[in-house]
Amino acid sequence: MKRIKLNYLMIFFQLLILISAITLVFPITLQGSKIYASETDSLSMSANEITIITPENKTYLNPISDYYPGVYGFENDAPNGNPFGWNTTEAPSTSVNVINEIDNHKRVVHLTDNNAAGYPIINKSIGSRTSGIIEFWIRAGETNRQHYFQISDDANNGIHLYMMQVGNWRYVTTGPVYNIIEAYNANQWYHVKIEFNTTKFHLWIDGVSKDGGAGYDLAGSPTSFKRIAFNTDYGETGANMWIDAIGYSWDSDYNIGDNLNEGLLLSFESNKNLDWMGYSLDGQLNKTILGNTTLPFPSEGSHQIQVFGSDSIGTMYQSDFRYFTIKSFLLFTPENKTYSNPISDYYPGVYGFENDAPNSNPFGWNTTEAPSTSVNVINEIDNHKRVVHLTDNNAAGYPIINKSIGSRTSGIIEFWIRAGETNRQHYFQISDDANNGIHLYMMQIGNWRYVTTGPVYNIIEAYNANQWYHVKIEFNTTKFHLWIDGVSKDGGAGYDLAGSPTSFKRIAFNTDYGETGANMWIDAIGYSWDSDYNIGDNLNEGLLLSFESNKNLDWMGYSLDGQLNKTILGNTTLPFPSEGSHQIQVFGNVSSGIVYQSEIRKFLIDTTAPTSSILFTLYGDPNIVIKSTAFTIIADDGLGSGISLIRYRINNSGWNDYNSTFDLSNYEDGYYMIYYYSIDNGGNIELENSVLVELIDISSEPSISGYSTPLLIISFCGVIALIIRKKIKN
Repeated sequence: MKRIKLNYLMIFFQLLILISAITLVFPITLQGSKIYASETDSLSMSANEITIITPENKTYLNPISDYYPGVYGFENDAPNGNPFGWNTTEAPSTSVNVINEIDNHKRVVHLTDNNAAGYPIINKSIGSRTSGIIEFWIRAGETNRQHYFQISDDANNGIHLYMMQVGNWRYVTTGPVYNIIEAYNANQWYHVKIEFNTTKFHLWIDGVSKDGGAGYDLAGSPTSFKRIAFNTDYGETGANMWIDAIGYSWDSDYNIGDNLNEGLLLSFESNKNLDWMGYSLDGQLNKTILGNTTLPFPSEGSHQIQVFGSDSIGTMYQSDFRYFTIKSFLLFTPENKTYSNPISDYYPGVYGFENDAPNSNPFGWNTTEAPSTSVNVINEIDNHKRVVHLTDNNAAGYPIINKSIGSRTSGIIEFWIRAGETNRQHYFQISDDANNGIHLYMMQIGNWRYVTTGPVYNIIEAYNANQWYHVKIEFNTTKFHLWIDGVSKDGGAGYDLAGSPTSFKRIAFNTDYGETGANMWIDAIGYSWDSDYNIGDNLNEGLLLSFESNKNLDWMGYSLDGQLNKTILGNTTLPFPSEGSHQIQVFGNVSSGIVYQSEIRKFLIDTTAPTSSILFTLYGDPNIVIKSTAFTIIADDGLGSGISLIRYRINNSGWNDYNSTFDLSNYEDGYYMIYYYSIDNGGNIELENSVLVELIDISSEPSISGYSTPLLIISFCGVIALIIRKKIKN
């Protein structure tokens, strides 16, 4: 009986083991009364009948260029076709076509007229209206042809607005009388807004009221308005006009003023023949559209948009949600990454010229350019980006940049300077109003010189053409100290000044009279009287802070790691931050006092290589190991970016990527040098480490003859099994 129970017990344990194995190989999940596979294919919930093209899934700082919102913006009309939703008349030798683009407006209607006996026209019924507001963009190709807009009743009474002969805007009153409003320019876009009722109309052109609030009289006495129209007129040949972004107050989905500025193009495709289309922005009620359309530029923040459509039998279709973000600030650099080195060729300074456009004068400086001379910010030269370049080809004049510094009796100024020649004069000064002060030259015969009263041109040392030099000057009203590339040139005694200034009023860089073919470059000017600049900041390259804003900012600043804001002119270069994690944020104010801010951008500075060490258990001293000795390599990167890779090699073998412990089981007895190093995620590479070990064979050491450890374990287990069996039997 006991044997039968024992057998049943053994069968039970075997089944339990089998079930456990099946569960490990084929995992299942129980849910309620059903069994589901733990991994299932997800079902697609969208048939993709409508696909949104724009807006894209990204951050927008600015509108999509050249698209203006309107009830009719013509974005969905194919080029060379008539505008959808309008009645079109094209007399012989005239045309009405949607064109792709002209003068920074995309998808506009173009009317051409080369028929003296007829004209092209687009018109549209507006029901029967006694008042309303309409606005649009219009462009006339000529000042000696008629370009015409009207809102009228069936008898043509109402508002008649012309851009016509002798280049004037005119409106027509009963008579007819063509009343002059003001002049217009050919081939220029104008924004027109008209507010009307059955007795008067008010006119704004480019946002400026033209009737002064009194209103203009109508032509005739309409009791209501039935249609709007754009056309040229009889007797015209060679007339051109363009219309864009028409909007009006009787469309509930349009707000007056929407078409003043560019917007966000909503464009999409569908493989269905849709009878109705609409969109929902941020979950709001659907707005009906004709197809592709331009939305007013959304407010700052995160948004979602979805397009809907239905076919002739009422089947509804929808796009996937499209997510996008609108921001007032867009940070470009620093990026959200690890920096092991500064951003090349950018040097910090009070004036580093990073925010100045190439070929422009430097912001914040007074600039004088005599004929045949120039002062321009250029993009790059000789590993310095965004620098000021002065050229002089005028023997009777010279270029100069200068700046007032208040009234200073002492201070420190430093900058980078590069002279293009050794036989021309390249000049820096700190002086009072009478030109007394410090005069430092890179001039004829290739020497640095400073000027003292006389004038005496004192030689300091030679310089090389087309080489950047870092200059630092510490001054007071009696002496100045000079360092070039970090080396003192006056030995601590100081150099005398030219004249006897009681204070210093300005700094200036220029060439001089009598020069032709002179070139000089300046970069990264910094000085001690700017509280946000520390002397020495511009010695080395830094970290470029670059950004863009869609606001007209009166003030800009940034905060690094939550510190107080530092005022900046725009893009600027920061001294390279210390090792570790950092965050930066940019702020700006507009004239009304509203404060805007960028996202917080996080980045890591990691300039230090990691350190690694090897761990193993000695079999004996010194550094004796056996074939089964396990070697472990560990690496640490401190506050850095973390370990990317550990590598090792044994003697002269190739390098191996370290993934787990290793041993010397495949090697013969002898001495082995193990080399190893690590690399962090910032790309910093550790210098090679090494350790010398001696490998010995322990198989010849005393042991129980004929036995091995595994055999002893098996024997021990056998003995235990026999004892258990005997106890069960008894």
